[in-house]
Amino acid sequence: MSIKCLIAENAAFIRQIYRLNLQSVPDLEVVAEAQDGAEALRLLGEIKPQLLILELVLPKKSGVEVLQALHDISPDTKVIVISSLDDDEAKKRAKALGVLAYLPKPFTRAQLLGAVEEACRTYAGVQNG
Repeated sequence: MSIKCLIAENAAFIRQIYRLNLQSVPDLEVVAEAQDGAEALRLLGEIKPQLLILELVLPKKSGVEVLQALHDISPDTKVIVISSLDDDEAKKRAKALGVLAYLPKPFTRAQLLGAVEEACRTYAGVQNG
């Protein structure tokens, strides 16, 4: 079974970096990309991805607003935040909203792949457990 991934990031070049790096993750498919929070919410409702990679600083709707609505829209979606917002309060708030991992920018390829692979294992464990 392929794990569907949605990327919500306002910078097109960063979305491309994620997409290129995630090609190496087995059983993971990037099925959509959102450039703002409103688009992310719409795609979450349509696609119901298993994984969301989310920037907190987004136009139209913030990443925090996306997280707050996520449980009603797509409750089984696991979230990795990779954000330019790197402060303890943002991290605490994201964790309180159920985020699996929080990576500040800049990040390394190893950090990205490690967080994504852990999220995939978490999802697989929920499905198999």
